[in-house]
Amino acid sequence: MLTVVAIFLIVTMITMTIGHFFCHCFWGEKEFISWDMNLIGGLCCCNIFSQIYSLFSGVGKAAFACLAVIWILISGYFFYRKRHIYKKWVDLFGTVLNKQSIPAFIMVTIAVVLWTAIVPQHYDTYLYHAQAIHWIEDYGVVPGLGNLHFRLAYNSAYMPLQALFSFKWLLGRSLHAMNGFFTLFMLIYIMTSLGNKADKKPGLSDVLKCGTLLYVFYDSFHVSSPNTDTVALLLTFYIIIKWSEFCENDIKSADPYAYLCLLTVYAMTLKVSVGVFALLTVCPAVILIKEKKVRDIFKYIISGILIVIPYIVRNIITSGYMLYPYKMSGIKKLDWIMPEKILQGDMAEIIAWGRGTLNVSRNDEHIWQWIGTWFSSINILWKVLSVLTVISIVYLVTGLVSKRREGKNLSYVVLIFVCMSGFFFWMFSAPLPRYGTIYMISIPCLAFADIFKVFLSSDKVYKNKKIILNLIRYATATAYMILFFGYSAVFGVRFPNVIIQDDYDNKETYSVFLDDTEFAAPIQGDQTGYEPFPSIPYPGSVKGIELRGDGLKDGFRQKQIHE
Repeated sequence: MLTVVAIFLIVTMITMTIGHFFCHCFWGEKEFISWDMNLIGGLCCCNIFSQIYSLFSGVGKAAFACLAVIWILISGYFFYRKRHIYKKWVDLFGTVLNKQSIPAFIMVTIAVVLWTAIVPQHYDTYLYHAQAIHWIEDYGVVPGLGNLHFRLAYNSAYMPLQALFSFKWLLGRSLHAMNGFFTLFMLIYIMTSLGNKADKKPGLSDVLKCGTLLYVFYDSFHVSSPNTDTVALLLTFYIIIKWSEFCENDIKSADPYAYLCLLTVYAMTLKVSVGVFALLTVCPAVILIKEKKVRDIFKYIISGILIVIPYIVRNIITSGYMLYPYKMSGIKKLDWIMPEKILQGDMAEIIAWGRGTLNVSRNDEHIWQWIGTWFSSINILWKVLSVLTVISIVYLVTGLVSKRREGKNLSYVVLIFVCMSGFFFWMFSAPLPRYGTIYMISIPCLAFADIFKVFLSSDKVYKNKKIILNLIRYATATAYMILFFGYSAVFGVRFPNVIIQDDYDNKETYSVFLDDTEFAAPIQGDQTGYEPFPSIPYPGSVKGIELRGDGLKDGFRQKQIHE
């Protein structure tokens, strides 16, 4: 557990400092820049660095050393030239170290550390998450790696970041603490920013923060896993919440919204399924065009391109496609390009599993033919939320059409439109509940905040605000702690090691060979884990591929293409 705490502190220190520098270069000393925006900006910068580094080498000791040098140089710059920038650190600790809230923050930190320190529980972690990180740690990006195992073509910008902070080179064991770090960040941000609207009265952002807590509890079982869902969805929740805060405070400047739009581009590189939120760019674009700020427009466009380029390049190298598994993005001249039939089969399975039919032959059915199967396949919580979402959409659309929100600014209308567009895109593609939680929580929150806006802003609520906020903080911390011990008892998860984070639960394997290269294959099922390495879930697939060179770094390609 102590290693988890150490990683949390190291990542906070590095990301806050680099985030300070990034925000200072872009916006100077603008008031809208808060400690949380600095931290997220720094995390994004570190992630881009790790992706670029992975293009040339494995992301290990040398990569972390380079990052450490960057951090030292930036820290020195701030110390000698811009010392007052560290006021954001004071803002953070001044907010957290509130006499009435200290016990709640201690409790929630302990709970997150416990959840993070246990053995990863996510099925896909042993299917491909752990192996993907291992490849990045040892080799960086490998040409045609998706030919070895098509799920290794699920390129996510998040994997190089996890390799950067896994500290395998230091401890001899790859740690998996980044989802825990982001979960703790979100909990602290929510608990410290509740009721911080300009007029100090609860509003939409506070309702969204409470809704996000529902996702945090739902996802707690996956915090110890290096899966890509947690950070992508929590970051999207953060964007929605922050956007609503700017709306509530009636911010007219394009800069705060443009910052969040850059984060949506970053979120898309973590998980393509949240790419719909890139539509939020409509709001700052309209403002900047009206104000004729051509220089700022180009600045943000170039920044967005720089964020996405490393992700696209990694996609191309890993699979031969700019965006896997969309075959129209393929570059056929590459000798390692994955066959289209693999992409088609993968896409068909994603749709079938998302719709709950589990049968690819039903993928051509219309929505009214499979919606019943989907609804019966999801648990009671998602049944309730999906019904609430549909009702909320009807309410919000009716309200917009009848112009009852005529006084609302453009940014608020765009937020509603994007959330609803995302819901329909998800629903009509592959509506796997864990990807749709962002819509099934945020849309009802938007409707709830509007329906009860008079009550939320009433004097009665305002007078009891401190009691209500502390109640939410302590209830959250207590519930999260109880949930951990309850889950551990029911599923027999042992209490984590006090010193070092628990290792992956690696599966039993046997050896298969590709020429003279040894691979591990699972004795049962399709899971292997982090070790042994390299592994392949389907032993028979080695017959159809070959090494592109003398070693693993040279990558893999399909035999039939070159015979």
